[in-house]
Amino acid sequence: MQCDKDNRYKRKKQIDMYLENIYSPADVKKLSFQELNDLSHEIRASLLQKLSEHGGHFGPNFGMVEATIALHYVFNSPKDKMYHIRVTYIRC
Repeated sequence: MQCDKDNRYKRKKQIDMYLENIYSPADVKKLSFQELNDLSHEIRASLLQKLSEHGGHFGPNFGMVEATIALHYVFNSPKDKMYHIRVTYIRC
């Protein structure tokens, strides 16, 4: 059982290093799918820490973590432009 705890500790230390090494979308594209998953966990942990200290809503921030990573992974930003599409609902 001790070995499992040691492995989790080593993995935790490794996970904490992803966010510190991201300076552009090109850095995100270099990560494997497992590393992208670890990056999303690290971002959530960072958000949780900051929001716990300063207050705020967790849901919207947590819900956009994977979407933001995916956008930067798939698109060539800032060259590819991403536009916000406003949807207007008509009430009858």
